[in-house]
Amino acid sequence: MLHQIAKTKKRKLVITNLEIFLLFFSFLGILFLLYPKESLQKQVLAEKSNFDLTAIYLQNLMKLNPEDRELILVMAKTLYQQKKYDLAINLLKILDENPDKKIAEDAILLHIQINNTRLEEEKNELVSKKIKDENSQLLKSISYSKNRDKNTSKTLYHAALTSGDKKSALRFNKNILDFVKEQERIKWFKNYHYLASELNEIQEDIYALKVLVKEDINESKLWLNTLIPLIAVDTNLEDLATELNLDKATLANLYISKNRNIKAIVIYKQLYKDEKNLKKKKEIFIKTIDIYRANNNSKSAAKFAKVYEDSYLKDPKMVSRLLKLYLEAGEADFAKNLSLKIIKQKGIK
Repeated sequence: MLHQIAKTKKRKLVITNLEIFLLFFSFLGILFLLYPKESLQKQVLAEKSNFDLTAIYLQNLMKLNPEDRELILVMAKTLYQQKKYDLAINLLKILDENPDKKIAEDAILLHIQINNTRLEEEKNELVSKKIKDENSQLLKSISYSKNRDKNTSKTLYHAALTSGDKKSALRFNKNILDFVKEQERIKWFKNYHYLASELNEIQEDIYALKVLVKEDINESKLWLNTLIPLIAVDTNLEDLATELNLDKATLANLYISKNRNIKAIVIYKQLYKDEKNLKKKKEIFIKTIDIYRANNNSKSAAKFAKVYEDSYLKDPKMVSRLLKLYLEAGEADFAKNLSLKIIKQKGIK
């Protein structure tokens, strides 16, 4: 009988898991009522050792009061300023899966910033590698979001480079382009080109180079020469020239670079007719002949030269060049007639 009574009493003393759970959260609720936010913040910021326990307490407290997520972020920022990095990071991890995207993103940004500071101070290579790997994961989680300002994007860009994550760095660099102007814009487009080229992101590289051709006036030719090999053979070069504000001679050179010499010759012939400066006119004349010859078409070169040879009868070097061209093209009559013109001009009988 006594054994049965004891057994019954023992059974009554057993507390279920549900009851423990309810008691725990009731206790947390009482703590929350006893500790206003200001007191709670003061207690957390004064913590020096029990970082994990403090974080667990705050995590459970936040389940009772989801609106306090922003308070957690503010405390993490303050702890970072106080160089209490471990506790700050523990608080930020609470916000990792936050439904408020802005707070979640701000938490990741602050975590990256703390890691960057830790990297500057850390001497142990293994620890540094661990921090870099962590940064790389954080960057991947945020790299596709559109960041709100230039400074944030720059912080993320440098963090990505430090972590060796050049793909994320490229995306952050693209964000920066929306905020910069003039010389700073050129600087960041150069960075974008170098990264895109290294990553073999051809379309992104073309995008950057086109801007540099138009805006970096001092090095426009350099960027154009870098761009040309990336352009598809079937690209509409006239449209490209219009887009990049290129002159006719440069367009002709684009055609030559893509082995579309006939198009280039048409442009050079027109340029020759339109040019008034005799020195430039002569340069265009020689260039047109050279394009024909490079295309194994000396006969067409000779026919073109024949039309304008009278303009160069007083230029011994040009006369010599034309005679060689006519003979090369198998146009002996052209060479003979030119020789007779020279003899007549000099009054030789």
